Amino acid sequence: PHQAPGPEGVKENIATFRSGFPDATHTVIHMIGEGDIVAFRFARRGRHKGMFAGFPPTGKEIVLTGADFLRATMPVNEHTQQPFGVLHGGASVALAETVGSLASMMCVDTERSMCLGQDINANHLRAVSSGTVTATARPFHLGARSHVWHIEIRDERERLVCVSRLTMAVVDRRPNTAKPA
Repeated sequence: PHQAPGPEGVKENIATFRSGFPDATHTVIHMIGEGDIVAFRFARRGRHKGMFAGFPPTGKEIVLTGADFLRATMPVNEHTQQPFGVLHGGASVALAETVGSLASMMCVDTERSMCLGQDINANHLRAVSSGTVTATARPFHLGARSHVWHIEIRDERERLVCVSRLTMAVVDRRPNTAKPA
């Protein structure tokens, strides 16, 4: 199901999880922040004591780990606008690929693997001429050899500007390949 944007969506997600797992704990494993980009990997642990996603309580303990989302912002200015004064579609695609690529790298052991862009598409839905846009990447699929990300770009009023899907190949790191700094 679609999570509402912003703090309300996070609250909704936590409330839904807690209804099925009232004793749940949430632990942040890694949190990385640089400039206006923040990402985290988390672990949730709890016993299934209430209805969850249509399933009655089983009493089993679950551990859920993963990357929830990664978010980045970009100004809309003379560096990201097309000649008509609105956000350039290529700038939106570059932002989507950046946030999705960083998210993929957060989900792998970077000592052994690296993630490479394989395919990206974008639908530009609304023109923006100033301010800031925010991209949020959430996983559709996190497999051993590929990741697929759904990226939404929204304006300052939370209106949808662009939707993108990014497929990343997860490949073995070659011995002579530089590791990320």
